[in-house]
Amino acid sequence: MLSKYEIPGATWVETGTFLGATTQWLASRSPKVHSIEPDTKLYRIAWRSFNDTNVLMYHGTSEEMLPEVLRTCDADVNFWLDGHYSGGLTYQAEYDCPVEAELNLIGASLARLGDVVIFIDDVRCFTNFARPSQSYPPLSDLIEWADSHGFDWIIESDILVLSAKNRRP
Repeated sequence: MLSKYEIPGATWVETGTFLGATTQWLASRSPKVHSIEPDTKLYRIAWRSFNDTNVLMYHGTSEEMLPEVLRTCDADVNFWLDGHYSGGLTYQAEYDCPVEAELNLIGASLARLGDVVIFIDDVRCFTNFARPSQSYPPLSDLIEWADSHGFDWIIESDILVLSAKNRRP
């Protein structure tokens, strides 16, 4: 599903490495993947798995590490935002969902970036029917952000896809 919307050959930035399955898939498609994982145990597992590959691992929350990652990006970028708490082994911080902070950090960097596609996983969690906590913003807030930053959007397979392609003259 991702491949039909992604920017081919662009860098990927992933929040929420978890067990690394998505990271592995992204690494097979891109020359560079930045992956952020706040859980120490999961980070160590991923670091060992992806050491000496095209994946750069970052240990910390997306709010802490995304500014550092974004400073290294100046071309086309695909973002996979999946750093929100969803039970089980996933990392739970002070609040369950950092997606608004992630979008604001990306938004502040748009002038330096080329084309951008943002994938937000588990979009059902942003609906009034399934919001796990108040720290998950309503879907309407995500759509409003997309509209205010010139992104087109579509929902497919529980993923919100925001696309701002061909932004540069």
